[in-house]
Amino acid sequence: MKEGFCLSIEVLCFDLLKDPVMIQSLACLKESLSDLSNTYTTALLAYVFTLAGDVETRAHLLQHLDTVAVREGGFLYWSQTAAETSASLSVEISSYVLLAKLSASPTAEDLGYASGIIRWLTGQQNYYGGFSSTQVRHHPNSMKLIFEYSLRQNQGKKK
Repeated sequence: MKEGFCLSIEVLCFDLLKDPVMIQSLACLKESLSDLSNTYTTALLAYVFTLAGDVETRAHLLQHLDTVAVREGGFLYWSQTAAETSASLSVEISSYVLLAKLSASPTAEDLGYASGIIRWLTGQQNYYGGFSSTQVRHHPNSMKLIFEYSLRQNQGKKK
């Protein structure tokens, strides 16, 4: 069931990437890349261009995100600004960076990089396994990513 569903999603995405409207939309987004001052938007664009298979743009965005990442004691996360203290927003931004890293055949280096993000994200979880926030939209992404990362780590150990 899962493999069939994933294959259907991949076929749908591949077909969408051929759509002239989608091609024009991605071109329009690409034109906005001269201003990467909004970390949330940059993280979201990194994920979009990962899904679109635009390796060059993805690499450019991820490289920029790496320069603005917060590194503290083995943890890796992003915030909107240096003064930003919203854990909720940081969870969402960091989740999109992680999605971009893990959605394109991650290398061992990518998995190592992701481990710092995962450690930080798991530290943000509340007692019930979710994330304390008034926003709900980033919860499923964060939970999915933690699960996907652990699966990939286990697959790497079996090889």
